[in-house]
Amino acid sequence: MNSSKFQDQNFLIVLSPQNYLPSETRTVNLLFENGLNVFHLRKPTHSLKDLRNYLKEIPEIYHNRIVSHGHAELLSEFNLKGLDRKSVV
Repeated sequence: MNSSKFQDQNFLIVLSPQNYLPSETRTVNLLFENGLNVFHLRKPTHSLKDLRNYLKEIPEIYHNRIVSHGHAELLSEFNLKGLDRKSVV
């Protein structure tokens, strides 16, 4: 028997594209509103300032469901879920 903590549950994780898409944060917000559990923010070529602006477009209530793939300082600044260390060089 599978003892996974996700057994018998719908659990959705989405990874962002590496490059920004038009209306991307609007789409992310709609996903959260409709049950998105975890969002991986993966923008390796974006500056800290760019990522701050990106996160400001997402309601604070969802920040604790976002995993950053860089810029560890964003974790405490935006109360993010975590940092994907495999992506951080």
